[in-house]
Amino acid sequence: MDQSEIYEIIGFELSGNADKHQKEVLKSWMEESESNVKAYNVLRETWESTNINLNHPNEDIQFKKVLYKINASVRPKTFVSRHFIKIAASISIILVSVWFLVYNQSEVKQLEASVSGIEKSNPAGQKSNFLLPDGTKVWLNAESKLRYSTDYGKKDRQVELVGEAFFDVKKDASKEFVVKSENFTTTALGTSFNVQAFPNEGYINVSLVEGKVRVDQYRADSAVDISSKTYLRPGEQIIYDKSKNSLKKGDFNALETTLWKDGILYFDDTPFGDIVVALERWYGVKCSVKNAPEKEVLFSGVFENENLNNVLDAMSYSEKFAHKIDGKSVIIEFK
Repeated sequence: MDQSEIYEIIGFELSGNADKHQKEVLKSWMEESESNVKAYNVLRETWESTNINLNHPNEDIQFKKVLYKINASVRPKTFVSRHFIKIAASISIILVSVWFLVYNQSEVKQLEASVSGIEKSNPAGQKSNFLLPDGTKVWLNAESKLRYSTDYGKKDRQVELVGEAFFDVKKDASKEFVVKSENFTTTALGTSFNVQAFPNEGYINVSLVEGKVRVDQYRADSAVDISSKTYLRPGEQIIYDKSKNSLKKGDFNALETTLWKDGILYFDDTPFGDIVVALERWYGVKCSVKNAPEKEVLFSGVFENENLNNVLDAMSYSEKFAHKIDGKSVIIEFK
């Protein structure tokens, strides 16, 4: 369903004007994911905060309040029915929804300012890009979250990352830009780099595209004791193997590492197991693999904004497997 349609239905629901079919559609949509429930709650809270009472005895005054809320210039000259007021109210929430869609693309969650700071996060199957208060550009991958303080940029420029993000840092010689990810920090003044640090994967990867960065590794049992410092130049990366507690520095393939932010899946002799993990994260699905061959299967390919069925079709020609997609569940069976 188109996003504008579901938010229009939410408008009618909150204004008390939704019919039975719309209520059923809304219920099904909310049951699809937790992020949909959170999106609805944000709009409901925004709606309730307008303090418009649709059953107020003086409907003419209430209608004027609604018009004021939606910045309308029309003034009622005669008595206006309560039904009209409800329709106008639904228009108001639709406009609020448009604001929500523009500033929260891909259903990025931005928490209200608080002592703990601001968080932006994406569920599986969704990516986003946005600007930090200092103008630094961020591309946030699926199953990833970024946190920063409410006074970011005033005293320092520090963010905390879980997952993967690409940063195009706004230059500021007086304040370093610092990314914290597990027991690593990556420090830069003005540069472009990628950090991959998913908690459920066995490695952490920092790849530098432009500029210069310093990557500090802290002892696992300490937040202040640095065990190593590594400086990267453009085209270099470090990979930390969690199981081996080893750090390796070398060159990297910029295409393979950064194309994700442009909506491109890139595989270059990638093990099939890693591909399954990437597809689950990219499309927000869960894959079940049957009769997987004992010999490691490698695959190469480039997919730009392709749907999952097309990707699996292309892979199946060379790898000889069948697949079935049922909602968020995917079954892959080797022949």
